[in-house]
Amino acid sequence: AHRAVYGPVLLDYRYLQNSAIYDRQFENDASLVATDEEFRIRHQHTLKRFWTLFQSIHNLGTSLSAYLRQLRDGVFVQQTYDVLIASTGGKQLLGEAIYLNGVALLLLDLMIPGPVRERILVAYYRWADTPPEAVVPVIELMRDTGFRAPRTERAGMKNSKMPYGPLGLYGRVTASLSQENSPGFDPNEWGSGLDDDKEDDGGRVPVNYPVDYLARAAPEQEIVLDVVGALANEDIYQKSRFYPSQTHRGAMLGKQTQILSVLLLFVPDTLRGDVALVREVLGKHCSDCTVIPIYLGICLDLSVVFQSFKAAKEAVAPFVSSQHLQRTLGLYVEGIEHVETRIANHLIEGALTEAYLLDNVSTVLDDIRAANVILRWIFLTRNSKRARLRSDLNEKIDDQRLLRYVLHTAQFEYQVKTIYGAALGDRQKRFNKLKQRVEEKLDELGKYFGTQLSTEGKSEDLARYFGQKLKGTMTEMTLQDPVLAGRRISELLNALSTVTRHHRVGSVIAVSQFLQETRALLSRLLRITNVTKDTRHTIEVVSGFSYCWGSLQSLTPILQDRIKTRPDTVIQLRSLVAKLIAVLEDPVERLALVPSESDIVDRICSFHSESLLGYVQGVLSVVPSSVFALMEGIAGVLDHLNQPRPRVRRTELLGLSQLELRG
Repeated sequence: AHRAVYGPVLLDYRYLQNSAIYDRQFENDASLVATDEEFRIRHQHTLKRFWTLFQSIHNLGTSLSAYLRQLRDGVFVQQTYDVLIASTGGKQLLGEAIYLNGVALLLLDLMIPGPVRERILVAYYRWADTPPEAVVPVIELMRDTGFRAPRTERAGMKNSKMPYGPLGLYGRVTASLSQENSPGFDPNEWGSGLDDDKEDDGGRVPVNYPVDYLARAAPEQEIVLDVVGALANEDIYQKSRFYPSQTHRGAMLGKQTQILSVLLLFVPDTLRGDVALVREVLGKHCSDCTVIPIYLGICLDLSVVFQSFKAAKEAVAPFVSSQHLQRTLGLYVEGIEHVETRIANHLIEGALTEAYLLDNVSTVLDDIRAANVILRWIFLTRNSKRARLRSDLNEKIDDQRLLRYVLHTAQFEYQVKTIYGAALGDRQKRFNKLKQRVEEKLDELGKYFGTQLSTEGKSEDLARYFGQKLKGTMTEMTLQDPVLAGRRISELLNALSTVTRHHRVGSVIAVSQFLQETRALLSRLLRITNVTKDTRHTIEVVSGFSYCWGSLQSLTPILQDRIKTRPDTVIQLRSLVAKLIAVLEDPVERLALVPSESDIVDRICSFHSESLLGYVQGVLSVVPSSVFALMEGIAGVLDHLNQPRPRVRRTELLGLSQLELRG
């Protein structure tokens, strides 16, 4: 309806070439003038916000290119390009800056089709007072690329309840930019092509897309290649301490792979001619899965993107061969069977206690790490463009099994984080209390052997050993250096085990019992000493879930059916939401480090929080609907039940109960 009304006044870039002709058409048609003025009044604020978005993306690219150029030219006295590219932090920032520039452009073209951008910019250009020299560069960058997302995908995006899906962000953006109580300006309604009635529903990807598009705002090729080389050869985020096994290399280098996949699109000559570099990147970073999550819920399948580039196509071929894919699938299916059993054992009531967790934290961490590596591969592979691979995966791990695996993994992690977090929270208090009790025990042992209470008389050596040496070691112990404290506690445990074999100690039952109690206290002290923030941070890192943001929507109907049949699933859903909350930190990871009076971090967090809340509300909407359905059924039964008589014979009770109707 809005398209029919406003279509004639929303013009594409052809207006810029023939503005006088179009202006005369408006002057000669009073209805066009009225419609034009109505649209301007209703949606001027919305157009202004779209302009701010487009201008910000343009400024990001131009500012970044200018800064990098000045850095190479030595304009900055306190910082040089060589120093920056040699430092770990510099490599991170350079890679992330170029990556964000590329992702902003890719998401823009996916979420707001080119013809829609053109109509928005022309409308803003006609009505705004912005100088032409400020508008023209933005207009050039926002020019239609020819890329069209499949029509079915666009429809799914508009109606998606998830914050991000193939098109989930798009509906959210247009809704937030529309004015309240006015006809919504939904760019999706205006189609995605100049002649979109003729458009192929399967979408369209132009030749050399997206490299030609990204070239509009590309930094210098040499700088991009320097950053690509650093990312390809080093673990710049130092994730190896979280993933010690080489089999988890894909997850370990996940963030670097995400950045690399976008940076490579800025250097098409490398994709066309440098087989060795591309093969090195693929072999090291994504040999088990060529589907890369470049942003929340948005993925690139490199096996498809690289088809237009000779070297890249040749480099990716070994990693998408049928033999390689089937071998990888078999390894992960075998892995999930093993991990499912391990997690099920952990989730048995009473199995995962604090004592067990602190004694076996390394084993538990291995299980969490393995579970999430497998989970990551499954979700990414489900986004593959290879139908055969998706079909084989679904045959081995269907939606029901995947949902069960996700819920059990989330529940396991939630319990571990809860127990470990509680231990870490009162670690100092418990350490001091246990330390005091051990000191008292050692002091009592020293007094025992230093008096005539001993059955074999006094022993000054044992009295000094327990009351001075061992007690002194305990007194000096602090949590400032937990590694040293743990070593000292282990030495004390060994010393007490050794001294028990002394004939004057082991022969006395009371003393042996006393030493056993002391060793038990030391064991508890050792457990609490080994509780560290580093371990908790490791748990947070390996349980990251940003790759699935948006992909869980496909499991929502099954999750709702599970809630209907098993209401206790809501408890597992709590664990799943807790796992998803960590995703909210990714978009503001760098912003949170910059002191600013702006509320931009709060607004970004609020946006993603509302999106997560919307997902949870959508899932839980089945609860009230199920309750009311049950109530409706009960009411229907009551309406058809015969009213019982005040007094009935006992033999008539079975007939009057109307069990068939109640059942």
